[in-house]
Amino acid sequence: MADLGLIGMFWERLSALVSAPFSNQEMLWVAIPLAVVILLMALYAGKYREELGWSSAFQNTTVYLFVAIDIIRKMYNSTAVPSWSNIYSNTAYLTISLGLIIAGFVFMLITFYHLLPKKWAFFAFDYTSVNISLYVIMTIVYTDVPADLLTALAGVILFAVIFAILRAIQWLEAHAGKEEGIEIIHEKKPGDLAEKFKREAEMIKKKKESGELKPA
Repeated sequence: MADLGLIGMFWERLSALVSAPFSNQEMLWVAIPLAVVILLMALYAGKYREELGWSSAFQNTTVYLFVAIDIIRKMYNSTAVPSWSNIYSNTAYLTISLGLIIAGFVFMLITFYHLLPKKWAFFAFDYTSVNISLYVIMTIVYTDVPADLLTALAGVILFAVIFAILRAIQWLEAHAGKEEGIEIIHEKKPGDLAEKFKREAEMIKKKKESGELKPA
């Protein structure tokens, strides 16, 4: 029976996180733009297979700071009379906010100094990973569910489900593009073009020196 009760509590937490944007009007104004941006970026990434880039990864990590500030704002206004004591008294959400701030600065340092291999960094700090994780954290805060291991597990499951749905959309989009005969061309970087021109110039120079290419 204890196990059934635990499973029931888990489903209650998960359903609360899923329905958070609809049950909390304050979160609705934040969740809708974030959800639209996540979906649009997923559609773009599904059509154009472009490498993330360190600058984009760095920009994504700064979002952690903005979400942490928004959580602090919510705690500050959590009572009829806004007060700083509301922040200090809510140790669970204060810990989450401080954790996000610390994580944001650490991730910013990692991307700023390129401290991880590109493959790992671009996956961890991709817009999908960052925005979905922050969305899940926001749902936990705005629904006022207990910040415990059960809620964390529900958050991980919600993250995995949303991530899988977006990846499935991208796969279907890419698959449909191939069947329609659409060829997606990767954008050339300035460095690649410069290297190409350099090689062509060297080739022309060698042909002139060997006499294969006569001056006009």
